[in-house]
Amino acid sequence: MRPLGVSTDRSAALVDVSRRLIFDYRLVAAEDTLALLRQRVDGEMAAEHGQLWVEMLRCFVTEDPAAFERFDTASTTLETAVESHEERWGRDRWTRHVEAERRWMDAVIAGRQGNYLSAAWKARSARSRSADLESDFPSFEDPLLSLSLARVAVASVPRTFRFLLRILGFRGDTDAGLEQMERVASQSRTNRYPARVSRAIIDLALFNEREATTRKLRSLLEDTPNSLLSSYLLTFALIEGRQVEEADAVLERAHDLMSRRGYSRLDYLDYFRGYIQFVQGDFDAAQGAFAEYLARHPGNALRAQAMLYRGLATEMTAGWAEAASVYADVEAFRDFDTDRWAMRWAQQRAEQPMSAGDRELLLARTAFDAGRYDEAERRATSVWNGEVDMENQDDRAEAAYRLGRVYDIRGEDAMAVTFYDRAVDIRGDARSKWAPHALYYAGRIFLDRENRTAARHRLERAIDWPTPYDFSDGLEQMASRALDRLESGA
Repeated sequence: MRPLGVSTDRSAALVDVSRRLIFDYRLVAAEDTLALLRQRVDGEMAAEHGQLWVEMLRCFVTEDPAAFERFDTASTTLETAVESHEERWGRDRWTRHVEAERRWMDAVIAGRQGNYLSAAWKARSARSRSADLESDFPSFEDPLLSLSLARVAVASVPRTFRFLLRILGFRGDTDAGLEQMERVASQSRTNRYPARVSRAIIDLALFNEREATTRKLRSLLEDTPNSLLSSYLLTFALIEGRQVEEADAVLERAHDLMSRRGYSRLDYLDYFRGYIQFVQGDFDAAQGAFAEYLARHPGNALRAQAMLYRGLATEMTAGWAEAASVYADVEAFRDFDTDRWAMRWAQQRAEQPMSAGDRELLLARTAFDAGRYDEAERRATSVWNGEVDMENQDDRAEAAYRLGRVYDIRGEDAMAVTFYDRAVDIRGDARSKWAPHALYYAGRIFLDRENRTAARHRLERAIDWPTPYDFSDGLEQMASRALDRLESGA
């Protein structure tokens, strides 16, 4: 079956080449190919559909306001191209799919800009069209990507929001959504790559299955060795999985690709380089990498974190006096957990130099995030045992939490729960994450051991934690999904 409504083999080949170039992140070359496709009698709709993908990627990667304007223009142009295609050849499954996918992409970009109400209404319109396609053409895989993502996403949001989504016509079903996504990944004519990416990221975002995500993205990179996006995604997954040595190797491969002619720039790779150097303890190099990212990237993604880590790296090497001005500039540039956490930590660090306990806990954290668990245990233990000076009980609560995480990773459940419970008892600063996150991880241990009563007690306490704290949005979602798993008996 020829893709996206084209009727000739030559046009179909141009579609395939342009899709490969788009997902390689060779966007200029992709646009050159789309220009050739646009000149063909049967290629206008397919070309404008590809152009919309190009502009959507640019919106996410560059955050440039001009990119969002170009996306809006491309969406309008595609809408016109669909109408022209229908006038010439009639309305068929491909014109209906392209129009539905255009509306899904409009919804995604509206959400990316923070226009959530607009995004919801656009998604509602798109969902209706995709559902009709699914009903009319049950063996047509391409439209199922958006539907499968919507089904998984709705099923994963906290239960308090699902009622509102049902009013808008959305129904969540994780198993059905994942089954559809895997079908798209293996059989779709145009959406195999984004379906494989989505399936891998869901393992990490919803199920915290880092190994499964890494395995899927390694396979994707093996199949798409020239894809800068594949290298970027695997680097991200390896960092999340605390496999920083392999992440560093993949990152070097990504930088090599990005230096080649035809590849577009992906600034987030500079942030990854700084983060890897930071957790490896190379604070001098990390300062430079974060500074480069902040100088190059025009948007707000990762800006607060990059500024915070740059300040911490500066204090670890040049002292507090030089770092204080860096801390003072950190803001919550977006209404995200990560930005609010970065600003709060920077404000704390701007008030006074790190104590010996602060430095030891920072090194314990970097060791843990780099997968050096023995070092993380040793450093956190020194704080817990009072071998270094501590500022307050928050340091002690963090030390207990860090030890709980180390023992949890090692599978030493009894020791992990002991230290998680100690973190809860101490609590520390009311805004710190140590106690509620400790409740969640202890609840997960009991859930895995099928101790339903203990699991429910801790997960519900985590969800109902009485004060605002760092990363509360993400934890509430994870704890809610764990409770759903408990109630379903899965």
